[in-house]
Amino acid sequence: MLDIKCAGALIYALDTQRFLFLYRARSKQSDVWGLPGGTVEASETPWIACQREIKEEIGGINFSKIIPLEKYQSKNRAFEYHTYFCLTEREFLPILNEEHSGYVWTSYLKWPRPLHYGVKKTLDRKTNASKIQTIFSTLVVN
Repeated sequence: MLDIKCAGALIYALDTQRFLFLYRARSKQSDVWGLPGGTVEASETPWIACQREIKEEIGGINFSKIIPLEKYQSKNRAFEYHTYFCLTEREFLPILNEEHSGYVWTSYLKWPRPLHYGVKKTLDRKTNASKIQTIFSTLVVN
């Protein structure tokens, strides 16, 4: 039985070719770098929840492409996490809420440390790395 469903965004800026990470100040896992995102409410789809969380955590952002990257489900099926690759044309200054105390834009594979455990697992999976490479070769690189 599914108890918790969450969604998050791996945001990529085309102009600088960097990814956005947020430093978590207040959460179950504080003092780690993570992605904007959070819990999916009962009336929401994972993408709608992700959009709401992005707006709450860093402000309203326009994306030129949104690509589902991963749907992770725990072995006991009690937890599900949806990760979206979100492409924005330009790097921006995030307006952080109280959940985060910092942000960083970083290059591919130059992830900040320490990473949130779940984000690290997602980024370390070979299938996700392959998907990101495919996105780079088909959508990002001219």
